[in-house]
This record gives sequence, C-alpha cells and structure tokens, in this order.
Amino acid sequence: MNNPYPRYKGFSARVAYAECRLTKLGQDPHCLIFTRAFDNCFENKDGDAVVFALMQKSARNSLLLRGIEQLQGGKVPPRWLELFNGESGQMGLFE
Repeated sequence: MNNPYPRYKGFSARVAYAECRLTKLGQDPHCLIFTRAFDNCFENKDGDAVVFALMQKSARNSLLLRGIEQLQGGKVPPRWLELFNGESGQMGLFE
C-alpha cells in the first residue's frame, strides 16, 4: 500500500531514526527513547506519513511493533491505527 500522506525533505531519515529507536524500545521497554531528536521525527509537517511508514514496517518487524505498542502501554496507539487504516478524517483528492 502506498503512503497516502505528504512527505517532505528528510522523510526517509526521520522514518529510519524513529524505526531504530522504537525497535530499541521493543528490545528494552525501559529504554529512554523520548528525546528531541525522536520528537523531531513527527514534527516536520509529515508526521502522519512517518507514522504510516512505521506501521507498514511493523508488519515485518516484530520488535518495531512491540516498541510501537510500548508507546500506549502494550497496544498500538489508536491514532496510529486510524492513520494507518485511513480513518484520520483527511479528505481525499476527489472528495
């Protein structure tokens, strides 16, 4: 499935960094990943696209999925599921 959200310069690097840190969190639930650099991954006008990419990658990376689940006490954050499932309320191009 193609990422339906707009992406900006540095998108791939932000996804890679967030994936690395969330995978680390999946390995060690006490790992401190919440830094300014981690927050920046989601604050460059394409946070929805970053979340979508991470959710897509989590289907092939169980440690990443576990890390994402750690964000919400053992389950995927509802907003992340909404974005991934296309329920974000974003209006489509032809709507």
